[in-house]
Amino acid sequence: MKIRVKFTRSARVKYLGHLDIMRSFQRGFIRAGVKMIYSEGFSPHQKMNFAQPLGVGVLSRGDYFDAEIADGQDLKVIEEKLNEQMGEGFRVISVRALKEGAAKGMAAVEYASYEVEVMAGDVPALEPFIQSSEVLATKKTKSGESVIDIRPLVRKIELEGNVFTFTSKGGSEKNLKPDLLMQEIYRLSGTDYDRNNLQITRTDLLADGFIPLEEFQTE
Repeated sequence: MKIRVKFTRSARVKYLGHLDIMRSFQRGFIRAGVKMIYSEGFSPHQKMNFAQPLGVGVLSRGDYFDAEIADGQDLKVIEEKLNEQMGEGFRVISVRALKEGAAKGMAAVEYASYEVEVMAGDVPALEPFIQSSEVLATKKTKSGESVIDIRPLVRKIELEGNVFTFTSKGGSEKNLKPDLLMQEIYRLSGTDYDRNNLQITRTDLLADGFIPLEEFQTE
C-alpha cells in the first residue's frame, strides 16, 4: 500500500537538514511498529520519497512524503502512533492511501504557498512588486547563477499588517524560493533586506488546479 503523509515542523526543528528529517521519520515508523516495504539490493531502505525538501530555517504547516507499507494496516492508528513516537517539533496531520497509479508527490507538486512574517525592521511596500510586469532576479543553481523573471512565478500575493501570504510556482522545473521573492520585494520598495528579520512558513504544497497534495489522488 502506498501512502501520503502530511506533517508540520515547528521552530524546534527548523534547522534540521533534509536527511535528518528523513531519518527521524524512518526511526519513527520503526518505533511505531509500522510494517514498511523495503527496497531490494545490498543496502535495503524504507521506500520513502519527500515531495519537496524544505530549506533550513523555514517552518512548515504543509510538508509531505510518500511511503510504501504492508497492506492491511489501519492508517488512523499509524497517524496516532507516529505522533506518539516522533520527537518534539514534528506533528503528523494525516496519513492517506494513494489511489492506484497516483503520481509521486514530488512529480505532482506545481505550487507552494507561504506565510512570511516581518519580525523586525520596516515592512516593505508590496505595490511596487504588484505593479511590475517584470522582476529580474539572480537565482543560484547547481551550475552557477542565472537571471530569471520571477514575476510570472507568483500566482497570488497579499500583505496584511506585517504578514505576507503568497502562492508561487513550486514544481521541480520552476521553483521560486520565498527568500528570493522577499529579497526582490524589499529591493523594489527601497527597504533594507535582512533575512534574519523574517519568519518564513510554508503553509502547503499544491498540485495542478491548486489542489492540496493531501487531497490529490488520495483516498
